[in-house]
Amino acid sequence: MAVQLGITESANTYFIRMKKESLLTFDLKTRKEYEDTANWRIGLSRWKAVPRSGKPRLHRPSLGPAHQRLSGLPSSLPTNGASPELAYGDVIDYPSLLDACSDCDIIFHTAALVEPWLPDHSRFFSVNVGGLKNLLQAAKETKTINKIIYTSSFFAVGPTDGYIADENQIHPEKVFCTEYEKSKAAADKVALQAIAEGIPIIPVYPGVIYGPGKLTTGNVVAQLLIERFNWRLPGYIGRGNDKFSFSHVDDVVEGHIAAMEKGRIGDRYLLTGENVSFMHVFDIAAIITGTARPKFNIPLGLIEVYGWISVLFARITGKLPLISPPV
Repeated sequence: MAVQLGITESANTYFIRMKKESLLTFDLKTRKEYEDTANWRIGLSRWKAVPRSGKPRLHRPSLGPAHQRLSGLPSSLPTNGASPELAYGDVIDYPSLLDACSDCDIIFHTAALVEPWLPDHSRFFSVNVGGLKNLLQAAKETKTINKIIYTSSFFAVGPTDGYIADENQIHPEKVFCTEYEKSKAAADKVALQAIAEGIPIIPVYPGVIYGPGKLTTGNVVAQLLIERFNWRLPGYIGRGNDKFSFSHVDDVVEGHIAAMEKGRIGDRYLLTGENVSFMHVFDIAAIITGTARPKFNIPLGLIEVYGWISVLFARITGKLPLISPPV
């Protein structure tokens, strides 16, 4: 069986393909976990779910600067006998995506553009929404796909105002914290429409993912903790009691595997964990690190002003802000 791996310029997406088996798309930012091979984050972690046979190998075609970024990848991978090949592609480049989907039975679509803010907001929608549309079209055109595991986000189902949501919740679309959230809510509509049209898709919704892995700009919780322990964030954010659902990466991986093996076409699955407040997260982190807990709360209004200032500096410097104002 042939497995293909690929990378994009615009969406930073890998393709992993095993002919007659599965296609996996995931973000370039997981490359460090790929190199470490010990604790892979969402995307590469899912590799262990793919049926494997043959001898391990890695094919590295030289097709431009994008592939140069893969120069640090190992020449052999712990894939339990798989035969990986590197392929160039992009979720917003339909021909390359169609080629990656050919002769596949199962698709894991975990690729997404995850950032707190971007100067060009349309990129969120071209990748997160347009990329999904392209994938669905490619799946229909290949006529061999019998299951698509689509990684959405708990942001896509929207806030709950204190109650516990279930798989039936749809984003109310009244307020969005970020353009990323808005794009994932829009993509969720695309997925639900695909279900109505009979496309064999299974959406899964992880919470805030934590666990071993590379720190990225999209990992806002970890970034806030770093700011806290470097004394650049002296207090709790707002009242500190707003809750988020947190999901350990290993649990998210197992959830994707379960969706592949046991999930029912058209059903939605929340891969969420414990619902805890940022105050709780900050306090637990303080206990673990032996540092002092925050002594006061920073009003949300002040945080929003800081967000607008951060965006202004981001436009000047090109450095992504840690916090952005609501959209």
